[in-house]
Amino acid sequence: RKMAAREGVGDVFADGVKVASEKIGRGSDQFAMPAGGQEVPMHDPRFDPTFAGAYAAEPAPGRHTTSSQTFYEMMRLHKKFPELKKAPMLALRSSKYRYSGKGARQAAVSKYVQSASSAGLCFFSTITGDMRFDERLSAATGWEVAPEDYMRVGHRVLTLRQSYNVREGIKPSAVPISDRVLGNPPQEKGPLAGVTIDLETMKRDYYSALTWDAETGIPTQQCLESLGME
Repeated sequence: RKMAAREGVGDVFADGVKVASEKIGRGSDQFAMPAGGQEVPMHDPRFDPTFAGAYAAEPAPGRHTTSSQTFYEMMRLHKKFPELKKAPMLALRSSKYRYSGKGARQAAVSKYVQSASSAGLCFFSTITGDMRFDERLSAATGWEVAPEDYMRVGHRVLTLRQSYNVREGIKPSAVPISDRVLGNPPQEKGPLAGVTIDLETMKRDYYSALTWDAETGIPTQQCLESLGME
């Protein structure tokens, strides 16, 4: 209530932990864990590193309801789209901390989620079973639309949002994320001992999978033209 009314200490925290740490000072920034100024969710990327990619590389940073290998498995996208491959089990440490080669799967989740959200569907409906929203939407509207066409819709949404950010002066590749979120410095004990996430590799793979510039995250002319967004 105090945050909503900007009363007392509520005024300090009303604009988020990043701004609060700037007001408080005295090294408090090391305890604030934002991505692009937005507090990251409870989902720890050190358990599923692709969450870090979502927090930093999505057009709206600091959100978990976008993309990760966890959701790729839960959505069973490789069953819905033949061109996609089944992901190695996230529980396997050997695959969890292999940072390259995951961009296509993460981009697929992003596109699928954006398309479902545009249809007014709850994100959680996409991860609670083999829900073919494309078939249901076609049945409800009478549209003859193939599953891959809905992925194209999601790609357009993502690209439009990213293009808006770029137009407004945001540099996608420079969106800041807290070092603590990435395991820097790494923990010395426990199941996450020694884990530091290679975020840059995942970001480049993700950008490339969307046909955005791998280094800057800016949608390429080729991408815009392929989506009819010249």
